Amino acid sequence: MARWHTEEYRWGEHSLVAVAESIRTVAAPLYGGEAAAGLAEQVRTAASRGAEVLLDGGRVVGVGLYSRDGEAGRIDFMHVLPGHLSKPAYVMLVGAVVNRLRQRGVSEIVCEGGTLQGAALGDALAQCGFRMYERAILGRPTSEQPPALPAGHAFVPLSGLKREEIAEVVYDAFAGGPDAVFDYHFRSVANARALCDALFAGRHGPYMDEFSTGLQTADGLAGVVFTTVLAPGRGFVLLVAVSPRWRGNRLGEIMMRETIARLGAEGYTRVELAVTVANLPAWHLYRRLGFRVVRFFPVYHARY
Repeated sequence: MARWHTEEYRWGEHSLVAVAESIRTVAAPLYGGEAAAGLAEQVRTAASRGAEVLLDGGRVVGVGLYSRDGEAGRIDFMHVLPGHLSKPAYVMLVGAVVNRLRQRGVSEIVCEGGTLQGAALGDALAQCGFRMYERAILGRPTSEQPPALPAGHAFVPLSGLKREEIAEVVYDAFAGGPDAVFDYHFRSVANARALCDALFAGRHGPYMDEFSTGLQTADGLAGVVFTTVLAPGRGFVLLVAVSPRWRGNRLGEIMMRETIARLGAEGYTRVELAVTVANLPAWHLYRRLGFRVVRFFPVYHARY
């Protein structure tokens, strides 16, 4: 371990060719050659926006990408060459990224996925004080049968609503819940507004107004759904929120059935979403709607 050291990545001084080739080789059996090559190129491009490199002498043998997302820092991706892959190498790389982010004023850091070498990264994050939260991708086929709406309720496009009103519903739905522990967006209305602005701007996938709706009642906005399309024929629900004022009326189920039906009517054959396993009301709702587990994945979080 003594031969390794870390430095801030500098374009033109540190070559990522070997790391990019390793990423492509490891990713190809999982995602196919074209997607693997795209991932490798994304890593090389993203490094210029924020990265630490692990060096053996003058040779780059690992890279850790990071970014700042409002109040939080993010570990976006890490990879170490197979000949150097070990817990100590990852601990050194994680430590370097954490120190760099803390120098930039963040007080919490999140890592969601972020590597093709999950076990090594997970062990290193745990040693560096991160706590793990389990999430899951769930999926099911679409349908074309919309739900019956209660009297006085109507679906409206999110683009026609005031963003502050949407943000209040999102905050009320998630405040104090398990997602708010590791995602600062759910700790204030202002932070929820920042998340909604990012979703409208397409930063988590193209915003699809025809599949992103609010459920309006005579007494106000009861809930919202943001939906995107991440692959041909497959919709992805980014966010579902029901205000506590309207819980117990199966409105979350109605909104999901409407979204599934809209996707089906437009020729999409499958819908997926991500859920925090500890969010039991959401977990049970999606399972009751016929969603099945595609895969589990960890989210790591640390506060300083």
